Amino acid sequence: MAILTVKQTITFLTLLNFFVACTNQNSTENKTSPELATQQQEADNAKQFLDLFEEIEPENLHVYSPDDLTNGDKFKGKIIDQRFYKLLAFENNSKFSVNDKISHFYSCFKFKLSNTKTGLIIRTPSQYEESAIDLLIWDNSLKKIIGINGLADAFGDEGWYFVQDAWLKDLNNDTRIDIVTLYRDIAYDLDDSTKVTRTDSLFTWLNMDIKFKKTVSKLDTTKYKLHNWTP
Repeated sequence: MAILTVKQTITFLTLLNFFVACTNQNSTENKTSPELATQQQEADNAKQFLDLFEEIEPENLHVYSPDDLTNGDKFKGKIIDQRFYKLLAFENNSKFSVNDKISHFYSCFKFKLSNTKTGLIIRTPSQYEESAIDLLIWDNSLKKIIGINGLADAFGDEGWYFVQDAWLKDLNNDTRIDIVTLYRDIAYDLDDSTKVTRTDSLFTWLNMDIKFKKTVSKLDTTKYKLHNWTP
């Protein structure tokens, strides 16, 4: 039986350690590759989803329910493919469902909400059609939606009609976009045309990073005109 020299023994042990290390590395790579592939796919999907939204500077943007989509309206948006519905759905919200095959959602605009959040303006189904405009809060790190605020809508039925518009503004000079909403409705008594009920309310929503806080502020109401108020 051949006896290995010291030099041969060292060489043999070095090669053995090399092969063991390579085997362990390949084993680890095989275990993590599916996970890494899934993470990469999720990141790609999130990027493709965000790319559907046109980036804007939101200051003083007037948001309203579109009234003429056939001739082109700034809130017409692009239809969102159903493969992105998973990104629309989030906890404690029933408006978006992964399995919804009937409703249609339209991407409009995106903008910076804070250092960690992005605002997504989206057109969504309302009472009779896709007339509602909502603001989704997108978490840049988690790559998912964590909240929603209704911005605008308008519809009516049987003598009643309402309109809500919104304006995006930095109300408290903290470099973050806040929201002003103006709601107005009118109801006619179908049995007595002289009886009319009206509601008019103006609210501000302060940007708290993860959500908007509803407040009542003294604003000059003459600066806010509804886009389509014809009761």
